[in-house]
Amino acid sequence: MLGGCLKTVGCATLLVVGAGAAWLTRDRWYPALRDGRDRPVVEAVADTLSPAGAERAESAITSLGRPTGPAYVNIAPSDLAALIVREASRRNPLPLKNASAGVVDERLLLRGTLDIRQLRAQGALGALGALLGDEEDVELRGTLDIVRPGLAQFRVEDFKARNLAIPRAAVPRLISQLQRGSRAEGVAENGVPFEVPPYIGDVRIANGRVTLYKTVSR
Repeated sequence: MLGGCLKTVGCATLLVVGAGAAWLTRDRWYPALRDGRDRPVVEAVADTLSPAGAERAESAITSLGRPTGPAYVNIAPSDLAALIVREASRRNPLPLKNASAGVVDERLLLRGTLDIRQLRAQGALGALGALLGDEEDVELRGTLDIVRPGLAQFRVEDFKARNLAIPRAAVPRLISQLQRGSRAEGVAENGVPFEVPPYIGDVRIANGRVTLYKTVSR
């Protein structure tokens, strides 16, 4: 039927007019099309956390404190995450097993299996608690910040359990339930604090890596 239509002058004219209109309005639709097709798909490669990784991260950070040390160091996301989990667990043991980490969209990604019975019992999961088992695969995404000299935090912005997204407004309560004691001054409600050497001045996540910077001497 389409072939018959194209043989007629009227249908051909409509196609020409339509093509011309699309060309004239390309500034409206083409950028959106390019954004959808040309934007690289960011796949988070999550490497397993290990004690050896935590040691590598600690060694790299220690090098910043030397008088002749570098001004910054790049650390593998899984190594730094291993160090974060190790240091944070000294205050509050994190019930996270089979953990792995990576970087996606300039945020730290942390995956693992979490015992959520405590969260369900305290009502931190709300109605979602009834949909989840005692242990679930979870995914946390967030940023890294220096709170003050000697203290940093992993600010959890997104929390998923069994691929179910927890509302962002509920994330701070979830994080607080996973920790014990009072929150340190300056730490955000959704922050997981961990200690760092006082000479660490900044931390940035970009291009699949985490960069820590030494404090600039004045």
